[in-house]
Amino acid sequence: MRSFVYTFLVLGLFLPGVARAQGDSYLGIVVEEADRGVLVTEVVPGSPAAKAGLKVGDLIISFGGKRVGEMDAFVDSVLAMKAGQKLDLAIRRGDATRRITATLGHRRGAANRDREAEEKAEAKAKAKAKARAAEQEAKRKAAAAKRRAAAQRGRLRGVQGKQSGKKGFLGVYLQGDEGGVSVTGVIAGSPAQKVGLRSGDRIVGVNEKRIADLEGFVDSIANAGAGTVLNLRVRRGGKEFNLRPRLTTKPSEVPEPMRVETKPHPKEAPKARTRPAPKAMGWMTNYKKAAALAKQTRRPLVIDFYADWCPPCKMLEETFASDQVKAALRGAVTVKVDVDKHEALADEFHVDLIPHVAVLDANGKKLGKIVGYRPAGEFAKAVSGLLHRHAARTAPKTVKKARPPRRNPKQRDAERKVAEAKRMVAMRDRQIAQLRKEMARIQQMKKQMDAQLEKMKKILEEIEKSRK
Repeated sequence: MRSFVYTFLVLGLFLPGVARAQGDSYLGIVVEEADRGVLVTEVVPGSPAAKAGLKVGDLIISFGGKRVGEMDAFVDSVLAMKAGQKLDLAIRRGDATRRITATLGHRRGAANRDREAEEKAEAKAKAKAKARAAEQEAKRKAAAAKRRAAAQRGRLRGVQGKQSGKKGFLGVYLQGDEGGVSVTGVIAGSPAQKVGLRSGDRIVGVNEKRIADLEGFVDSIANAGAGTVLNLRVRRGGKEFNLRPRLTTKPSEVPEPMRVETKPHPKEAPKARTRPAPKAMGWMTNYKKAAALAKQTRRPLVIDFYADWCPPCKMLEETFASDQVKAALRGAVTVKVDVDKHEALADEFHVDLIPHVAVLDANGKKLGKIVGYRPAGEFAKAVSGLLHRHAARTAPKTVKKARPPRRNPKQRDAERKVAEAKRMVAMRDRQIAQLRKEMARIQQMKKQMDAQLEKMKKILEEIEKSRK
């Protein structure tokens, strides 16, 4: 079985994660690689590290009398120790250097504390979800009551008005919208369809009067009978124009609404066909079905590798629940994969640290990955950048060849120069340190040689005196 173990020691920068390990020791810190050591970015309350006095911002420069080099080596050394062993650390806090001794705890005890924290977080999340569901249900009921009232006043289905004679029939399905009403469907053969009204249009005015909501629209045509000509102000694609449908009598049977685009209005120039706006999708649990759906619909695929016992995975669930991340994932096929149940799939994607989010294009080609927990804003920015690659690859071709977006070579060169300068400075610092060490060694040898010369001079002086 895959041996993922939660250790609070991270093989990477910035993010807490879960790494494969063999030991059972528990220290209780989150670290990231830094110059001349590892930097403590988080200390778990009540952990061995917290009891020993470690604080966020401490720089661990040595442990067990050995200087800290790469972070991976430090992590492996700590994980190789056993619970109960003492770990001697030399840290730099500000300008001062201190020594701290921590007694490593047992991971099972840490797991119990993590489990309690998870249960509390889960209970809190359930309470929030329950309150959110109750609020949404109340809004839904209020909207339903509002629609029923509007239907009673204006016969919303097909939108027909009435007067002393025959009732007028327009033949559209509407939905209330800010600053007007949106057309969600057009009935075939209706007055609305004949004048070119189509699904997606927004009606913002009737008979030279602006309307603010659905009730206003229904009120404006309530007394319009068959034969009445309405002057509708319609907004489509950022442009406004007028349509003048002549109301008819309502047919005995109202057909289903037309949801395909009709011919454009004569005053409006024809536009190139574009793909409809992507809709939000829920998380799937079957990888094969998700991959097939992504290929069929030409959508990117986002895979969340997780485990039920992994605290950072639980934290990432809150990130997924944020509106910012939901908006970033809109239009992508999303699937969750439990690494304990699908080890072969996790190995295929080289999942060594969880949570691990992989982003693929519609053909299954990897676009990138996001490893470890990240807050909502940072995760949304990262996944949007990866999904942008897919959008660039699958952008529809137009008659006129689109000019590719210009890259900024100056900024790229500047970043490369800055990185090269940092490497040169680091190399120079290492060379200076080596030269100083060598100079100290030479000076020590010089002192020893001077002492030997003094001894030899004294011996020679004594020999010359004895000869005289």
